[in-house]
Amino acid sequence: MVGAGARTVPPPWMDPHSSTRRKVSAMKTSRMAAWSVIVYASVAGWAFAGDVGDAAAPIDVPAEHWLNGGAVDPSKPGDTIYVVEFWATWCGPCKVSIPHLTEMQHKYAGKNVVIIGVTKDDPNNTWPMVQEFVKGQGKKMDYRVAYDRDGGVYEKYMDAFGQGGIPHAFVVDKQGRIAWHGHPMVEMDETIDKMLSGTYSVESFRKLNAAREAIKQYGELAAQDTYDATAARQVGEQVFAVGSDSRGIMFDLAKAIMELPNEERRDLELALRAARAAYDQGGDKDLFVLDIYAQALFASGDAKEALKIQRVAVTKCKDIATRTEFNKALQKYYKAASKG
Repeated sequence: MVGAGARTVPPPWMDPHSSTRRKVSAMKTSRMAAWSVIVYASVAGWAFAGDVGDAAAPIDVPAEHWLNGGAVDPSKPGDTIYVVEFWATWCGPCKVSIPHLTEMQHKYAGKNVVIIGVTKDDPNNTWPMVQEFVKGQGKKMDYRVAYDRDGGVYEKYMDAFGQGGIPHAFVVDKQGRIAWHGHPMVEMDETIDKMLSGTYSVESFRKLNAAREAIKQYGELAAQDTYDATAARQVGEQVFAVGSDSRGIMFDLAKAIMELPNEERRDLELALRAARAAYDQGGDKDLFVLDIYAQALFASGDAKEALKIQRVAVTKCKDIATRTEFNKALQKYYKAASKG
């Protein structure tokens, strides 16, 4: 694992002075050119990024800063699989993930799977705040919580892997190695099931992670002043080809398209296709997949189907803040569907 504080050197396509970036923005119709983006992402990656297969870092937190159970060390090989999930008391999506993590801890009871929610100190996430929050959650947060006062654990996981958004989880295998990382509600269950059955492949994760890097590249292409729709579409199609059997990749691709600030550059056909693929692979139980699918449907002119999907998302959502946002979209879809 690359240590904290390592110099951040962006790959060539992210460097505004790089000829590589200029070449990428000028890509024409060659499928090989688009595929090379994914290959480069896989081989080069970010200079600060750790990699699956790296040794996990210990959770260096004093005993008094553990809640809902005593200290454990995922870095030590043994017979246990660990989930190290980063969250905060002020984070809405993190609150949505908490019941799911509790369900997972119960599901894997007796199978040597231990979930740890690590939260870093900040002015809006102090130790008293964390204590009060966890106490208030009660059995809804039925897994270990560690308070990372100095941010050292965050640096060794999140910073080392170039991750800035929470919630974000790392799965550590029985050999004490990082085997997977991503959103705790997107394909983490399937990953642990495969690890327990001995069918999990780190190489498959690397392939999908390369596709995630290409999604970032897609966003870069779409944000440039001189927009090349053909080049962006080719990258998007290559991501679809590599990750069409991954709910997480399809969700990320649809989300990247739907969140482009310039609505005219949103490839709605590709976004809808990716969102539907995510939905068809168990996304009907995933709040955020439901929400992005509804967005893509609505933007594509199908307000009635968007309304149907968004109603499911609102019904399933337990977090008040998230449900409020979902409800706003629901009302918008309802008005449009009523006019139709």
